[in-house]
Order: sequence, then structure tokens, then C-alpha cells
Amino acid sequence: MSALPAVFCALAIVAAQVFYGGLLRPVFALPAFALVGLAGCLGVVAFFRPGRALPGLWSVLFGLAFSCWMIWRCSVAPPTAETAGWLRLVLACAVTFFIFTGCSTDSRGRLTFFAILFVAAAVQATLGGYQYIRRVPDMPFDWLSEQLRVWYGTRLGGRAHGFFINGNHLAWFLNVAALAALSVTCWARWPAWGRILSGYIAAVAIAGSLVTLSRGGFIGLATGLSVFLLASAVVLILGAGHHRLAAALALTGGVGVAVTSGWMVFSGSAVVQQRLSMLTSDVFRPMVFESVARQFQAAPLFGGGPGAFKEAGRVYRGLAAGTDDMFAHNDWAQLAADFGFPALALAILLTVILASNGLSALAGPLAQNMDTQGGVSSNRVAVAFAALCGFASCAAHSFFDFNMQIPANALLAAACAGMLANPGGIASGTKGKLPRAVSGALAAALAIIGGVALFAIVNRDAPGEVTLLQAENSLLTGNFDAAIERTASLLEREPADYDARILRGRALLARSASRDYAELRVQDSRRAIAEFEAAQSIRPLDAFGWIAQAVAFGRAGNYAAAEQAAAQAVALFPLYHGGYEILGLALEAQGRNPEAARIYALALTLPEAWGMSPKLNNLIKKMKENK
Repeated sequence: MSALPAVFCALAIVAAQVFYGGLLRPVFALPAFALVGLAGCLGVVAFFRPGRALPGLWSVLFGLAFSCWMIWRCSVAPPTAETAGWLRLVLACAVTFFIFTGCSTDSRGRLTFFAILFVAAAVQATLGGYQYIRRVPDMPFDWLSEQLRVWYGTRLGGRAHGFFINGNHLAWFLNVAALAALSVTCWARWPAWGRILSGYIAAVAIAGSLVTLSRGGFIGLATGLSVFLLASAVVLILGAGHHRLAAALALTGGVGVAVTSGWMVFSGSAVVQQRLSMLTSDVFRPMVFESVARQFQAAPLFGGGPGAFKEAGRVYRGLAAGTDDMFAHNDWAQLAADFGFPALALAILLTVILASNGLSALAGPLAQNMDTQGGVSSNRVAVAFAALCGFASCAAHSFFDFNMQIPANALLAAACAGMLANPGGIASGTKGKLPRAVSGALAAALAIIGGVALFAIVNRDAPGEVTLLQAENSLLTGNFDAAIERTASLLEREPADYDARILRGRALLARSASRDYAELRVQDSRRAIAEFEAAQSIRPLDAFGWIAQAVAFGRAGNYAAAEQAAAQAVALFPLYHGGYEILGLALEAQGRNPEAARIYALALTLPEAWGMSPKLNNLIKKMKENK
């Protein structure tokens, strides 16, 4: 029973992976969060178990301080979908952290956790290899979301991504799984067949990580392997005694398998070699980092709020970026920009404490094992290696991608952090260890309370999130009436639901275009305008909401209002050609052709504005004919 919380945490990570990592649509992460909530509730079993290992006080206090700051920052932010998603994610990660800090503290439960992930890694790496070899767009379960089908259905070929949307996200998981499997192979007290199988998993996971073509993933893997080799060398020197030769042979064999598999993939693929050669020539991320730095300068103490980078980046982003990213591709930078300097400082301090715990947890247990068992294998040391190397890989990879905002990967990092917060060794009942007894009870209590709260929140939010996804699917498949009806039911329950307002407005606007009678078209357009105006009162900085409103004004024949709304969209997102296009059309409709021509010409300097050229040419031709 004591291993059940760890098992449910592993199943939660797998569940989130199956639904694209839980990304982009909040409903995808809810099954995983429900499992984490159940795992926290099951911590009651471990809470009363005698002899469980106790964590250090500083690990628990800094973990609690970081979690409280993040939860508080979410609670005081405007009630948007991003805020609600961040609150659930932060709470789920906190529960996972405290489960492994105060409840699932024994090596057996933790190795069971990793064993489940080994199975998932084998499946993910196999699917990723198929995607890489076939080089065709492949989106598992594309029927779940029509919007994701539109966005990604033709863009995923050429890189392994498994059940995730992006290969960078798969690389994060496969790196942690590979390092954990390598740790088990070299250090765990498993039977020979089990260690051989884990070595095979390590090789497969590393090969799968390489064919994701993720440069950040490569850096994360290299960091994790470096920590593994360095820590292993230190442990062998300090703890293995006269068994150093046997331990060194086991270590060399495990690393040899991993390195050989990686070299075979690298040397046999020109695509992998070309992708990794770009490690030092990335021009995109520095531009994104510049915009997130400017956001941080605007609000250094409290940050812009959960998910604020999406809108702030549209204002601060440089012309050469040419993208509309929701994430800063640097978890550390976005943490500071969205949640303020205290969040970054607490995260760094907690990372230092966890790394220190992991390093100090290696040599002592191994030396003790030499004395009592006369061998080099130790399940507790294997878990410590897995957690330390996996966490190091995540910390390094976070400088180049946004995996801590992917629910499946954030939960995995939180689990590794929890294992480092309590690497074991000091059991409850030990005399003279009152601070550890207090911290252990506090961690277990936080896991239980957080689990109950998380499960209640998921139960509250699930019906609305499912209905919202169904409404979006109905809109994109042309069933406008169903989309309007479903969003109406959402707004009856929560009038301040921004996403439901925007979706309802889009459905009304789409239906207006299909109407046979002009009166009905105008009526639907006016209803859409009302929905967009209500949405903007909730979140006035969303440029795409203003663009939708401008289109609705144009459909209703109010071109002056369409001009004003489009101009507002341009101000909020000056590098997006769509706002200029709607502005130009509104000016044309008012007979202000020279102004419209200047707007089209200006838009031609923007990224991906190829559609402006025909509009400009046609307008110039019409102006010449009128002369």
C-alpha cells in the first residue's frame, strides 16, 4: 500500500503524455491532475506508516515557500483560462513534490514509479522512431481536438515526438527515463535480467531522444550524463572500498551501452548531425529572450502574471522573430517574467538545496552497503542517481525550452525534486531528529491536503472544460448552432469566461456568413460584437479578440468601428499582418483607398505577409482606373 501514491503519480504522467503532454487545451491535463489528487489522498496510508524516511527541514520549507508564492500569484491574477491552468499545474506539481518528500519515501515505491515510466519510454521511443523514419505528419488521437488537427496535422513530420506535440517535449521525458534506467543498470540491487532490460531501455530512450532533433534535449542529456559520470566517480572513490573495480566495470558497461546507442544514431543520420550542429547558431531564442527580459523589466517584483508572456511578447518581440509564441522557450526566464523575481530566487535556492541533498545521499549509503552486504548494489543509491541526474537534465533543458509548462513533464520534474528533497536514510523514530520528524509530518500533510484540494478543483472544472472543447470542435466542423448552444450553457454558469465569450462570438460570426438573408447576417454579426465586447472587458490586451471584433463590425457594416478595433489590434501586436489586413479592408470600405494602400505596403514588411501583395496590387489598379 505504501507504493500506491508513487504508482498513481507515474500513471498521472503517462496519462498526461497520451493527451499531448496535457498542453494547449486545459481539459487534456485534467485526467492526470485527478490521478495526482488521488495519489495525494492515498498519502494517508504512508502518513501513519512507521519507519518511513524523513526529509530535511530546509527542503520542505523552501518547497512550501515556492509553492505558496506561485499559488498566491495565480490567485491574485485576473481569472483567465491561463490563470486557472497555471493554478492547477502548480498545485499538481506541489502535491507530487510533497508525495515523494513525505509519503513515498522507500526505494521500492520509487523504483516502481520508474519501472512504469520505463514501459512508457519504450512505447514513446518506438513511436518516435516510426515517426522519424516515415517522415510523415503523425498526430495520435487527432480526433480529440479539431483545432490541434488544423494547427499541427501537417507540421509534425521529420521529427520524433511520440504522443507529444513537439519533439522537445518528448526529449525531456526520454532523457529522464534513460538516466533513470542507466542508474538502475549500474547501481540497483536487481536481478541480472532486470538490469539487462533496464540497460536496453536506456539505449532505446537515448536513441529516441536523439531523433527528436531537440537541441535543448541534447544539452539536457549531456548534462545528465555528465552528472552521472562525475557523481559515479566520486561515489566509487569514497564509498566502494575494495569493490571499486567491480563497480567501475558495471559503470563502464552501463555508460558504454548508452553512449554506443547514441553514437550509432548520430553517425548514421545526416539529419541528426545537421540539427545538432545548430547548437551554437540559434538566432530565434535570443530574440525571444530579449522580449521576455523587457517584460521582466516592466514588473520585476510580481511579474506580469500567469501566461502574461503570450500578450507581452507580441508587444516586445523583435521584427525578425516572425512567430507568435505562447512560451519564452526558457522556463527560468519566463518564471521571472510571469511570477516575479521572488519566484526565480526561491526556485534557484530550492535547486541548490536539492542538488546538495542528492550529492550527499550517494556516498554514505553506498559505504554503509559495503559494510553490511559486501556488494556495490543499492536500490537507494540507484534512486538517488536517477533523481539527481534526471533533475540536472531538466534544469539544463529548461534554459532552452518550456517543458515546465507541459503538465506531463512538469510532474516528472516535480517527482525527481521530491526524491531529492528526501533521499532517504533517516527513518522516523530516530532519536534526536525532531526537526526532521516535523518536516516529514508537514510534507505528508501538505501532500494529503493538496491532493484533496486538487481533486476537488478538477471535479469542479472538468465539465466546463469538456464542454468548451466540444463547442470548439463543433465550430470547426461547421455545426455552428451546437457551438452557440454549448457556449451559452458555459456562460450561464460563468459569465466571465473569456474563452467561452470569444468562442461564442466566433460561432455567431461564422453562422452570419452562412445566412441566406441579410437581416439575419447583420443580426448574428451584432450578437457577435456584443460577445467580443464582453470578452474585451475581461481581457483587453488580447490582439486576436480585437481582430475578431473588427471583422464582426465589418460584417455589420460599421466600418468606422472596424477601423478602430483593427487599429487597437495593430497596437497590441504590431508584427502580425492580420491586424493590418483588417484595417486596410475597413479603410477601403470607407473609400479611403490611399490610406489602405499605405497600410498594405507597411504590412508587406512583416513576416508571413505574402497575402498583402495581391491586395495592394488590386487596390492600386482600382485607384488608377478611378483616375
